[in-house]
Amino acid sequence: MIAEKIIRKDLSTIAEQVMSATDYIAKDFDRFGNNKVEYIGSRNLYGNNYADMQLEMIMTAQTSKKAKKPIEHWVLSYRENENPTPQDLQQAIDVFLNELNYQNCQVLYAVHNNTKHKHIHIVINRVILNDIDVNFDKLNSIKNKEIIDINTDIATEFKINV
Repeated sequence: MIAEKIIRKDLSTIAEQVMSATDYIAKDFDRFGNNKVEYIGSRNLYGNNYADMQLEMIMTAQTSKKAKKPIEHWVLSYRENENPTPQDLQQAIDVFLNELNYQNCQVLYAVHNNTKHKHIHIVINRVILNDIDVNFDKLNSIKNKEIIDINTDIATEFKINV
């Protein structure tokens, strides 16, 4: 297996970083019209759907005053002749996150099968809220009012339904 970090220097805002990477990994078809997504998953995200998880990732990443580029996009690629099982894929994600000490980070991932080798795209938010008291029940109850007020520009720009 090969791990490769994808670096995009042209993305300035956190919202652009999250949306560019997560939209790409979830896009069903490649540029040739071939189905590429085998399945999508997440770690440490609590949204009810993919758009909610993207918004949650943006909001969490924006809490950091220090990190200018808190979002990382990695690709884990198998060899052409390897056919990992779903359990193998999950284990690879777990081992990778643990090795980088990202097991507590928010993660969206997608398994792609549109090339000669199966590969996993992993988008990681390095900002962790474990030092902040966050009540997710309260967050969910205020979602339709305050979050929209705070993130109207983000939601409008990226057509996120909240």
